Amino acid sequence: MNISRYFVKLVTILITAFTTIICMAAQEIPYGVIDRQKLDAVLRDAKTHLLTHENDVTWLKTAGIASHQLANMKVTGASDNAVNYLKKASELEPNNAEILAYLGSSYAMAGRDSSFVVNKVSNVNKGLAALDKAVKKDPSNLTVRFIRGSVSYSLPAMFSRKTTAENDFLFFTSEAESGVQIAPNKLAEAYYKLGKIADEKKQKDEANAFYTQAKKASPQSDWAQQADKAMK
Repeated sequence: MNISRYFVKLVTILITAFTTIICMAAQEIPYGVIDRQKLDAVLRDAKTHLLTHENDVTWLKTAGIASHQLANMKVTGASDNAVNYLKKASELEPNNAEILAYLGSSYAMAGRDSSFVVNKVSNVNKGLAALDKAVKKDPSNLTVRFIRGSVSYSLPAMFSRKTTAENDFLFFTSEAESGVQIAPNKLAEAYYKLGKIADEKKQKDEANAFYTQAKKASPQSDWAQQADKAMK
């Protein structure tokens, strides 16, 4: 009887362990997710797994990017959480340019969210250093280039990053023009921001050409609507 109970217990443990492995392997990184409830659920799941697998890079990345997306939505504390998760993931996998890029973006948002000017500037500079390092590691990675371009575009003029944003978005759009498949909404965003940069340089014809491309890339998107308004 004791032997039977032992085998039943062993089988139960093995099934539980196997189920855990399947769940972990099936976890998807929440790229582009903007649903607060979904992000909260992903983050709860990640935290549960990290309690027993604290150095699991995949789950650290999952938690970090979920927190990053929440930080984009300006959820209190999310940017600091993103930095903590992604910093650890980057330490465990230092050659992963994508993790480094998300870390850089998270630092920039932590700067945005800080109450102190010194911390704002310090975090942004840490973010820019991480982003530049990520692009240096993998200059052809479209995700990395888009993230750096987006962060650079959004920063105040004092950081002098508009040229970097322009170069990253030009690379991004040129890849699309050469046949690389890119999400239409992201492509429209890149063209729209290139248009705004050209507008700032008083290059109206070039700006309108970019706005036209934004409308063509994703006609129903918010970026297309903004491009249409910018052309009027």
